[in-house]
Amino acid sequence: MTIKIYFLVIISPVLVSSCGSDVTGTSSTTAEFGISFFAPLAYTYPPPDVDLVPGQSLTKDIANRVVQTDLDLAIAKGLTANQIYLYIPPTLNFTFTPPSVQIVDGEVCETDGTYIAVSGTVIYECVAGGSTSSPVSGATVTGTTNAGTTIQASTDASTIPTKDPNGEHEKFHALPRRRATSGVKAQPFVQSMTVIATASQPLYENQWKSIGRSVQQALEDKKLLFNDEISVLLL
Repeated sequence: MTIKIYFLVIISPVLVSSCGSDVTGTSSTTAEFGISFFAPLAYTYPPPDVDLVPGQSLTKDIANRVVQTDLDLAIAKGLTANQIYLYIPPTLNFTFTPPSVQIVDGEVCETDGTYIAVSGTVIYECVAGGSTSSPVSGATVTGTTNAGTTIQASTDASTIPTKDPNGEHEKFHALPRRRATSGVKAQPFVQSMTVIATASQPLYENQWKSIGRSVQQALEDKKLLFNDEISVLLL
């Protein structure tokens, strides 16, 4: 007589490992990331009958797919960096409408409704109504960290963000004073995005915050320049 023995293996989408993280306090399967930033060229697309600038997406749909891909990769890197391993990756939903922008050459605003990109990131919007004797609005550092840089509008000098060779910190170099022309001035073109991440198992608040910091670093590598630290809220 043959005796058959069957083993039932149940694989559930649970947390495999969470080494190196603070696993105390409040937990949730869902967290909201709030992002205030200057958009990479790839997150924008040109208006009709306007030439595509190298680095821009051809259409709104393509720009949306670029954003989705960057977020998926950033979350994956955030989990790995914090030694959090899930059988099923978190699902992401984001609220962001890629802007249609006409990028112009140079560093001076001359035409209302155009935009200036610096090192692959859309930094300024050109707006009518500025004084012709005023310098182009720039950016000043109010805080520099490995996780990001806060930028505020300035009217006394024109400065642009650049990364140092080792990529650890954002640095700013002053441009020569430039006078705005035709009553058009530059103002910071700050964007906002909300990302809802849902994991297969509850994660603790400090785990979500650690993921958020890693996500910020990953997105900076995609030429996304943060205007403020990423915010994390458990839902």
